[in-house]
Amino acid sequence: MLIISPFNPVWFGCLIGGFAALGIATRLVRSTSARFRENLIAGAMIFTFICFWIYKYSVSIDMEYLQLRQEAGLADEQFSWWLELCLHLCNINMILIPFAVKLKKRGLLFITSVIGPLGALAALLMPGIGFAGYSLLTGRVLGFYFTHLMVLFGGLSVIAFDLYTPSLCDVPKGLASLFLLNFVIFLFNITVRSTGIETHANYFYNMEPEGNPILELFYSWLPVPFLYTVFLLPIAAAWSYLFIWMVNRHPIPEATRLPAKP
Repeated sequence: MLIISPFNPVWFGCLIGGFAALGIATRLVRSTSARFRENLIAGAMIFTFICFWIYKYSVSIDMEYLQLRQEAGLADEQFSWWLELCLHLCNINMILIPFAVKLKKRGLLFITSVIGPLGALAALLMPGIGFAGYSLLTGRVLGFYFTHLMVLFGGLSVIAFDLYTPSLCDVPKGLASLFLLNFVIFLFNITVRSTGIETHANYFYNMEPEGNPILELFYSWLPVPFLYTVFLLPIAAAWSYLFIWMVNRHPIPEATRLPAKP
């Protein structure tokens, strides 16, 4: 049946398979030009973007999923595409990564390669309603894990393919960029809700926790939309410093690295 839940054998198999694929791809492209590696990653994310909408279509006709969302008070009776846009931290990278590798802005590269993988991993560790305890071969479940794994390893591949090496100096600017992005998404949520287009809009989960245990804790400390997500910044900072320390233990030769603009 291939039932998948966090930390079960199927879940670990998907994660190990992703790391194995990334390792093989890294070896295959290491001798290619930086431009080829850029295009390969951008192409993979465009492919993921297309698959994302196929996955969302499968969700739109999945009555079981819609019922689960309704019972949790997270959706109305009708399926809403406004709730399914790729504007969460766990999947927005499929849009940002192609721009990051082309524009070579360090702040954007930091978000896509350091913070983005954390968001995708968090989604895999704490999947939403309807994505844990079901067969991996179910349309919505397969789409969920495929797109999040692609976003996770897409972000990591920017570093693995020697297109960007994060430094400690990137952290303050990167976190400031993340804060700004979160605020922009918050304004989007407010606009969509206040105009009545979709009253449940909650991208980046900056309106309400939606059952996420960590966010529920932060919301209990400060029950104010957007502001309660500020508690995530220390976690993002700790992750960033740890991640950069691990990456810099194995320096990338300058000859194979694509320089990034400040």
